[in-house]
Amino acid sequence: MAQRIVARAVVSAAFLVIATSFVPELIASASAQLIISEVRLRGPNGAADEYVEIYNNSGADHTVAGGGTGYALAASNGVARFVIPNGTVIPSRGTFLGVNTAGYSLGTYPAGNATTATGNATYTTDIPDNAGIALFNTSVAANFSLANRLDAVGSTAEANTLYKEGTGYPALTPFSIDYAFYRDTCGNGGSITTFTPCPNPGVPKDTNNNAADFVFVDTNGTSAGAGQRLGAPGPENLSSPVLGVLPATANVGGAGLSITPIDPTQPADAPPNVVRDITPDAAHNSTQGTVDLRRRITNNSGVNITRLRFRVIDLTTFPAPSGVADLRPRTSAAIVVPTSGGNLTVQGTTLEQPPSQPNGGGFNSSMSADTVTLATPLAPGASVDVRFLLGIQQTGGCRVNFDITVGFAFPTPTTFACGPVSVPSPTLLPTLTATPTATRTDTPTATRTATPTATATPCILGDINCDRIVDIRDYGLWRQNFGQQGAGNPADLNQDAIVDIRDYGIWRANFGHTAGAAPGDWALRSSVASAPWRTPNPPPPTGREPAAEALASEWSAGAGDPAPEGSWALLGAEGPRRAVPVIPEADGLSLLLGGLLGLGGLLGWRRRRRPDRE
Repeated sequence: MAQRIVARAVVSAAFLVIATSFVPELIASASAQLIISEVRLRGPNGAADEYVEIYNNSGADHTVAGGGTGYALAASNGVARFVIPNGTVIPSRGTFLGVNTAGYSLGTYPAGNATTATGNATYTTDIPDNAGIALFNTSVAANFSLANRLDAVGSTAEANTLYKEGTGYPALTPFSIDYAFYRDTCGNGGSITTFTPCPNPGVPKDTNNNAADFVFVDTNGTSAGAGQRLGAPGPENLSSPVLGVLPATANVGGAGLSITPIDPTQPADAPPNVVRDITPDAAHNSTQGTVDLRRRITNNSGVNITRLRFRVIDLTTFPAPSGVADLRPRTSAAIVVPTSGGNLTVQGTTLEQPPSQPNGGGFNSSMSADTVTLATPLAPGASVDVRFLLGIQQTGGCRVNFDITVGFAFPTPTTFACGPVSVPSPTLLPTLTATPTATRTDTPTATRTATPTATATPCILGDINCDRIVDIRDYGLWRQNFGQQGAGNPADLNQDAIVDIRDYGIWRANFGHTAGAAPGDWALRSSVASAPWRTPNPPPPTGREPAAEALASEWSAGAGDPAPEGSWALLGAEGPRRAVPVIPEADGLSLLLGGLLGLGGLLGWRRRRRPDRE
C-alpha cells in the first residue's frame, strides 16, 4: 500500500504539513492503539449529519483482527453503528471513517489524490446528541466490555461510563451547525490566549479524559456549551494523507521534510519571509489587513511527495480578547517575491472546503498546496515555496505555528506581525557590516570646477531618491509616503499604485546596494582625513534624478576642506559630490537612530561652514 504522511507545524496558526507517498519511521505513542480522533453527532443537515473518525495512533500499520467480523463502533445503547472489517489495514498515523449516510454532508471534503472524505463504513441509525460512543475489538455485542474497549468518547450527559473517558466532554446545546470535536494535536486545549509552544505538536492528546483531550470547533465560533472558537470539521478516511510527526530540520528514518524561510539571509519573522500588509479587505475577513507567511518546503525523502496539506492545530482567532490577534486563514494565489537571491515564485495555498467557511479558517481547518499533485510531485531533494495568508480581524499578539516547528512563533502580547502598527518596527532594519576604505579611481585636483554633462542612468532597485545607494534616506522617504496611492510615486517600488509594506520589503532586501562606479568616479570611506578638491554646486533637482544630477542641497567642498569626522563616505560622479553617512554595524533601533543622527550631523555641519567657503 502506498503510504502518505502529514508533517505538522507549530506557529500559532499552527499548521499541519501533509505529504503523500513516503514512509518515515514514525514515533509511536505510549498508547499504541486505535483511538477515536474526531466526531460529530449533528450538522447542518440535522441529527443524521454525523461521522466518527478512527486514528491509528501508533508507529506501525494496524491490521484489524477482532472478535466476530471486526472492530465495532457502538453507541451507549449497545448497538453497533459500523464495523471495521477484519483484514482492514489502517496505516500508521492513518484514519478510518464511518459516516451516517442519512445526512452526512462532508463527502466532498478533499482527502488524498483525487479522492474525497467519503465513508469507509456507513450506517443509518442516528447516534443521539451527547450520547457516548466506544470502539471495541469485537463486533459481538455481548462482549462490549471495558476489557475489550479500545477507546470511548462521550459527554457529561452520558450516564454509562463504558462509553466515555473521565467525566466526558461538556454537553452541547443541539444546534445544527458545522461543528466537530477533534483530539487536541497541540496540547494547549484550544486556548486562544495561551502563548506557550504546543506541548505535543502533531501528536493527538490521549490522557483518557475526554474533557482534556478534545477541542470543540465550528465554522461560526458558536457558543454551544463546550467552549467557543472558530474552526472547522475535517474528517479523513483511508485515502487521506497519513499524519506523521517529522522534525523540521532533520530526516526521520531516511525520510522527512524541512521548512525554512524563503530568504535565509533575512530574519525568519521579517520581510520577505513574513510580510504585514495593513490594507483592509473586509470581504475576505481581513479588516485590519493580513500577515503573509512564506516558507520553503524541501523533500528530504527518497521518494516523490504527491500531496501537501497543512492543518491548523493552534491559532489566535475568534473570539480573541483585546490585545490578542484574531487571525483567519484564507486562500491565496501565487506571487513573485523579490529576495536577496532574486525573484521567487511563491505558491499560494487553498483553504479546503466543504464545510463552507465564510468567516475564514480556524482551528482544524486545512490548507492545500495545489501545485504538488500525483502528476506534478515534489521530487526527492526538490523544494516548493509556499505562502500562508492570514486575515487579521483584530490586531494584537498572535501565534502562528505548524506541526513541524517552522519558527512562526510570535509569543508576546504585541508583535509587528499582527499588531496595529502601520509601519515596520525599527528592529526589522537590516544589520550592516562596516564599509571598508575604498580606493580612489582617479586623482581629483583642486582646480576642478566644471560641471560635466550628466549621463542618465537608471535608479537601482530600492533607491527611492535615486542617489545610487539604497540607504536610510530611502527608508525615510518610504515612511513619508506610506499609504499614498496612485501611479508614479518613487516610493512605490513594485509599481502597484500604493506605497505599502511590500515596498518596504523591496527596500530592505536591497539595503546597502550601490550603483556601479562610472569612469572617473571616486569614493572615500571612513578613514578619509581631508578632501583637497573643489566641486561645483549641482543643478536644481528635476524630480527622480539620475546619478550625476544630485539634489540641490548637496554640499561642495573647497580645496583643503576637511572631511566630516566619523563614518562618512564622499561620493560623486565627475561633478556633484555628496556626504553620505556610512551606517556602522548595528541592528534594530540603534541602526535607525544612528542613521537619523548621522543625517542630522551632516545638516548641522553644512550650516556651520565658514563664510569664506560659500
